[in-house]
Amino acid sequence: MGRLLWLGVVALCASVLACTASAQERVHQALNVTLNPATGAVTVKAEVTPSGEVRTVEFLLHSRLRITRSAPAAPEVPLGDVSWLGEIEGGETQLSPVVKRYRVRLPAPGASFRVEYQGVFDFGLSSVHEEYTRGFRSTPGIVSTTGVYLPGASGWYPLVGRALMTFQLTVDQPASWRVVSEGAGTSRDTDGRARWGSTDPVDQIHIVGGPLRL
Repeated sequence: MGRLLWLGVVALCASVLACTASAQERVHQALNVTLNPATGAVTVKAEVTPSGEVRTVEFLLHSRLRITRSAPAAPEVPLGDVSWLGEIEGGETQLSPVVKRYRVRLPAPGASFRVEYQGVFDFGLSSVHEEYTRGFRSTPGIVSTTGVYLPGASGWYPLVGRALMTFQLTVDQPASWRVVSEGAGTSRDTDGRARWGSTDPVDQIHIVGGPLRL
Protein backbone atom coordinates (compact mmCIF):
# COMPACT_ATOMS: atom_id res chain seq x y z
CA MET A 1 0.00 0.00 0.00
CA GLY A 2 2.94 2.34 0.63
CA ARG A 3 4.02 2.30 -3.03
CA LEU A 4 0.42 2.74 -4.14
CA LEU A 5 -0.03 5.72 -1.85
CA TRP A 6 3.22 7.25 -3.16
CA LEU A 7 1.95 6.89 -6.73
CA GLY A 8 -1.29 8.57 -5.71
CA VAL A 9 0.45 11.50 -4.04
CA VAL A 10 2.49 12.11 -7.18
CA ALA A 11 -0.73 12.11 -9.19
CA LEU A 12 -2.40 14.58 -6.83
CA CYS A 13 0.52 16.98 -7.03
CA ALA A 14 0.37 16.94 -10.84
CA SER A 15 -3.32 17.61 -11.23
CA VAL A 16 -3.85 21.30 -10.38
CA LEU A 17 -3.81 23.64 -13.38
CA ALA A 18 -3.47 27.41 -13.41
CA CYS A 19 -2.42 28.22 -16.98
CA THR A 20 -5.12 28.17 -19.70
CA ALA A 21 -8.10 27.85 -17.37
CA SER A 22 -9.74 31.11 -18.46
CA ALA A 23 -10.04 29.92 -22.06
CA GLN A 24 -11.14 26.37 -21.27
CA GLU A 25 -14.46 24.73 -20.66
CA ARG A 26 -15.40 24.26 -16.99
CA VAL A 27 -17.69 21.94 -15.08
CA HIS A 28 -18.55 21.51 -11.41
CA GLN A 29 -18.72 17.96 -10.05
CA ALA A 30 -20.53 17.05 -6.83
CA LEU A 31 -19.60 13.42 -6.13
CA ASN A 32 -20.89 11.10 -3.40
CA VAL A 33 -18.84 7.90 -3.41
CA THR A 34 -19.36 4.68 -1.46
CA LEU A 35 -16.46 2.19 -1.31
CA ASN A 36 -16.95 -1.52 -0.64
CA PRO A 37 -13.44 -2.99 -0.27
CA ALA A 38 -14.75 -6.50 0.45
CA THR A 39 -16.29 -6.76 -3.03
CA GLY A 40 -14.10 -4.25 -4.89
CA ALA A 41 -17.19 -2.21 -5.75
CA VAL A 42 -17.67 1.53 -6.01
CA THR A 43 -21.03 3.33 -6.09
CA VAL A 44 -21.22 6.97 -7.18
CA LYS A 45 -23.94 9.62 -7.21
CA ALA A 46 -22.75 12.51 -9.38
CA GLU A 47 -24.25 15.92 -10.10
CA VAL A 48 -22.48 17.68 -12.96
CA THR A 49 -22.99 21.35 -13.82
CA PRO A 50 -21.39 22.58 -17.07
CA SER A 51 -20.54 26.24 -17.53
CA GLY A 52 -21.62 28.45 -20.43
CA GLU A 53 -24.56 28.02 -22.77
CA VAL A 54 -24.22 24.33 -23.56
CA ARG A 55 -27.40 22.29 -23.89
CA THR A 56 -25.88 18.96 -25.00
CA VAL A 57 -23.16 17.34 -22.89
CA GLU A 58 -21.21 14.16 -23.64
CA PHE A 59 -19.23 12.33 -20.99
CA LEU A 60 -17.18 9.14 -20.59
CA LEU A 61 -17.44 6.46 -17.93
CA HIS A 62 -15.46 3.28 -17.52
CA SER A 63 -17.32 0.34 -19.06
CA ARG A 64 -17.15 -1.55 -15.75
CA LEU A 65 -19.55 1.02 -14.31
CA ARG A 66 -23.27 0.53 -14.96
CA ILE A 67 -25.57 3.55 -14.91
CA THR A 68 -28.55 2.85 -12.64
CA ARG A 69 -30.25 6.24 -12.84
CA SER A 70 -29.85 9.45 -14.81
CA ALA A 71 -31.79 12.71 -15.01
CA PRO A 72 -32.10 13.74 -17.78
CA ALA A 73 -31.65 10.41 -19.58
CA ALA A 74 -28.08 9.55 -20.63
CA PRO A 75 -28.18 7.12 -23.59
CA GLU A 76 -24.95 5.55 -24.78
CA VAL A 77 -23.59 6.93 -28.07
CA PRO A 78 -20.67 5.86 -30.32
CA LEU A 79 -17.34 6.14 -28.52
CA GLY A 80 -15.49 8.22 -31.11
CA ASP A 81 -11.98 9.51 -30.54
CA VAL A 82 -10.73 9.18 -26.96
CA SER A 83 -7.03 9.50 -27.74
CA TRP A 84 -6.97 12.75 -25.75
CA LEU A 85 -7.09 10.64 -22.58
CA GLY A 86 -3.46 9.77 -23.24
CA GLU A 87 -2.57 13.45 -22.78
CA ILE A 88 -3.63 13.27 -19.14
CA GLU A 89 -1.55 11.66 -16.41
CA GLY A 90 -3.03 8.25 -15.76
CA GLY A 91 -4.71 8.14 -19.19
CA GLU A 92 -3.75 4.56 -20.04
CA THR A 93 -7.50 3.91 -20.33
CA GLN A 94 -7.39 5.15 -23.92
CA LEU A 95 -5.18 2.22 -25.00
CA SER A 96 -8.24 -0.04 -25.25
CA PRO A 97 -11.98 0.65 -25.58
CA VAL A 98 -12.76 0.32 -21.88
CA VAL A 99 -14.74 3.55 -21.63
CA LYS A 100 -18.22 4.31 -22.92
CA ARG A 101 -19.63 7.63 -24.10
CA TYR A 102 -23.00 8.99 -23.00
CA ARG A 103 -25.00 12.04 -24.11
CA VAL A 104 -27.27 14.25 -22.01
CA ARG A 105 -29.55 17.01 -23.29
CA LEU A 106 -29.99 19.68 -20.62
CA PRO A 107 -33.35 21.46 -20.18
CA ALA A 108 -31.63 24.87 -20.11
CA PRO A 109 -28.16 26.44 -20.20
CA GLY A 110 -26.51 26.20 -16.81
CA ALA A 111 -28.64 23.24 -15.75
CA SER A 112 -27.14 20.20 -14.04
CA PHE A 113 -27.49 16.54 -14.81
CA ARG A 114 -27.46 13.74 -12.24
CA VAL A 115 -26.17 10.26 -12.85
CA GLU A 116 -25.83 7.28 -10.51
CA TYR A 117 -23.71 4.26 -11.32
CA GLN A 118 -21.87 1.34 -9.75
CA GLY A 119 -19.54 -1.54 -10.51
CA VAL A 120 -16.59 -3.62 -9.41
CA PHE A 121 -13.48 -1.49 -9.90
CA ASP A 122 -10.53 -3.54 -8.72
CA PHE A 123 -8.00 -4.10 -11.51
CA GLY A 124 -4.76 -4.58 -9.58
CA LEU A 125 -1.43 -3.21 -10.78
CA SER A 126 0.11 -3.73 -14.23
CA SER A 127 2.96 -6.21 -14.71
CA VAL A 128 6.38 -5.88 -13.15
CA HIS A 129 7.74 -5.71 -16.73
CA GLU A 130 5.94 -2.37 -17.22
CA GLU A 131 7.61 -1.03 -14.09
CA TYR A 132 11.01 -1.72 -15.68
CA THR A 133 10.09 -0.22 -19.06
CA ARG A 134 8.11 2.84 -17.86
CA GLY A 135 9.50 3.39 -14.39
CA PHE A 136 6.19 2.70 -12.63
CA ARG A 137 3.23 0.33 -12.61
CA SER A 138 -0.21 1.65 -13.54
CA THR A 139 -3.83 0.68 -12.98
CA PRO A 140 -7.30 1.91 -14.03
CA GLY A 141 -8.24 1.59 -10.37
CA ILE A 142 -8.03 -0.42 -7.18
CA VAL A 143 -10.73 -0.88 -4.55
CA SER A 144 -9.64 -3.61 -2.15
CA THR A 145 -9.19 -4.38 1.52
CA THR A 146 -5.61 -3.07 1.29
CA GLY A 147 -6.64 0.35 -0.02
CA VAL A 148 -8.13 2.44 -2.80
CA TYR A 149 -6.51 4.20 -5.74
CA LEU A 150 -8.80 5.75 -8.36
CA PRO A 151 -6.76 7.76 -10.89
CA GLY A 152 -8.37 10.80 -12.44
CA ALA A 153 -8.39 9.71 -16.08
CA SER A 154 -9.71 6.18 -15.53
CA GLY A 155 -13.38 7.12 -15.94
CA TRP A 156 -14.51 6.53 -12.36
CA TYR A 157 -16.30 9.91 -12.51
CA PRO A 158 -17.97 11.55 -15.56
CA LEU A 159 -15.18 12.78 -17.88
CA VAL A 160 -16.51 15.78 -19.80
CA GLY A 161 -13.86 16.15 -22.49
CA ARG A 162 -10.86 18.20 -21.40
CA ALA A 163 -12.95 20.43 -19.17
CA LEU A 164 -11.34 21.76 -15.99
CA MET A 165 -13.34 21.11 -12.84
CA THR A 166 -14.24 22.49 -9.49
CA PHE A 167 -15.63 19.80 -7.23
CA GLN A 168 -17.04 18.60 -3.94
CA LEU A 169 -16.33 14.99 -2.95
CA THR A 170 -17.77 12.91 -0.13
CA VAL A 171 -16.54 9.34 0.41
CA ASP A 172 -18.28 6.72 2.57
CA GLN A 173 -15.40 4.56 3.73
CA PRO A 174 -14.81 1.66 6.14
CA ALA A 175 -13.99 2.23 9.78
CA SER A 176 -10.28 3.04 10.33
CA TRP A 177 -9.81 4.19 6.72
CA ARG A 178 -8.45 7.59 5.65
CA VAL A 179 -9.00 8.86 2.10
CA VAL A 180 -7.43 11.90 0.43
CA SER A 181 -8.05 13.82 -2.79
CA GLU A 182 -7.21 17.18 -4.33
CA GLY A 183 -8.08 20.51 -2.74
CA ALA A 184 -8.95 21.12 0.89
CA GLY A 185 -10.77 18.82 3.23
CA THR A 186 -10.47 16.00 5.71
CA SER A 187 -9.61 12.31 5.36
CA ARG A 188 -12.22 11.43 7.98
CA ASP A 189 -14.75 13.73 9.64
CA THR A 190 -16.90 13.20 12.71
CA ASP A 191 -19.39 11.03 10.81
CA GLY A 192 -16.65 8.84 9.37
CA ARG A 193 -16.69 10.24 5.84
CA ALA A 194 -13.86 11.79 3.86
CA ARG A 195 -14.70 15.22 2.43
CA TRP A 196 -12.63 17.11 -0.13
CA GLY A 197 -13.24 19.94 -2.57
CA SER A 198 -11.66 22.63 -4.67
CA THR A 199 -12.92 26.01 -5.85
CA ASP A 200 -9.79 26.28 -8.00
CA PRO A 201 -9.96 24.37 -11.30
CA VAL A 202 -8.27 20.98 -11.54
CA ASP A 203 -7.93 18.65 -14.51
CA GLN A 204 -8.44 15.39 -12.56
CA ILE A 205 -9.95 14.08 -9.35
CA HIS A 206 -8.16 11.21 -7.60
CA ILE A 207 -9.10 9.09 -4.61
CA VAL A 208 -6.23 7.56 -2.62
CA GLY A 209 -6.25 5.92 0.80
CA GLY A 210 -6.77 2.86 2.94
CA PRO A 211 -6.59 1.55 6.48
CA LEU A 212 -4.73 3.75 8.97
CA ARG A 213 -2.08 1.78 10.80
CA LEU A 214 -0.51 3.54 13.78
